[in-house]
Amino acid sequence: MSEKAGYLGPDNVTFGYAAAEKHFKGQNIEFVPYDSHYQICEAVGKGQVEYGIVAIENVLDGPVTETIHAVEHIFRKYGIHIFAEIELPIELFYLSKISEGGHPAKVLSHAVALRQCQEFVASLQDQGIVVEIRNSTGEAAKEASVNPEYTVIASSKAESVYGLKRLIDKSVTDNDYNFTRFWVLGKHLANKTGQDKTCILINLDQAVSGVLCKALQCFSNHNINLLIIFPNPIKGRKWEYTFLLEFAGHIFDQEMEKAYEELNKNGLCPGGPLVLGSYPSAERKEGE
Repeated sequence: MSEKAGYLGPDNVTFGYAAAEKHFKGQNIEFVPYDSHYQICEAVGKGQVEYGIVAIENVLDGPVTETIHAVEHIFRKYGIHIFAEIELPIELFYLSKISEGGHPAKVLSHAVALRQCQEFVASLQDQGIVVEIRNSTGEAAKEASVNPEYTVIASSKAESVYGLKRLIDKSVTDNDYNFTRFWVLGKHLANKTGQDKTCILINLDQAVSGVLCKALQCFSNHNINLLIIFPNPIKGRKWEYTFLLEFAGHIFDQEMEKAYEELNKNGLCPGGPLVLGSYPSAERKEGE
């Protein structure tokens, strides 16, 4: 019986599916579509699938907040982990089945995709075209394929699968240099490769002056490079945040263990830091 991996659907036209194909190439994996990143995280947590592929960061739009909220919530509830990452080049095309000379009424896409194409989307709004958000670029493309008054911003795969045509030949993103990073979620930590990243969650004692600086200093003291810091609001508490931190290195590296121990000893994080995962960097060279 094959293992299963959840991705943002529908069908095989989303970038989440492309990321899943890239990571699991040559493996006997069944891909299962879901309507949201939260559903993907929950499916991993409940054991409905062994893996989940979720978008975490885009070079034009920054961190994907929906994913960060979902991963933290499901991690605390079920104990899921990040154990791999994937980088994928992104091109987004303006597609439709509109007849020549027709005027589109709406443009559909995922919220993150729309934010990667803000200049182009603004030009459509200037023409009176209504912008509507869908759960994924794939869902938007599927809807546009049966309504010739709708256009969509989606992948080239959506173009071929749904019989759409390009209204503009080239990608409509704000910058041609466009990549999205995905996390692969599971129930276990990855082994060390020597080129790894570690992601942790910390709640800080706000009564301590300079607490964030002091917490980060624990890692700087051991020459550990901070890659990302993201404040995630704590529900039910005003202006308080859980910080998601991503560092270069594996949690079982000697210097990382020392930094982690120092952070615990200083008492800066009530409840202690929580390890979301340690995983191979997508930028490591093949064979390493």
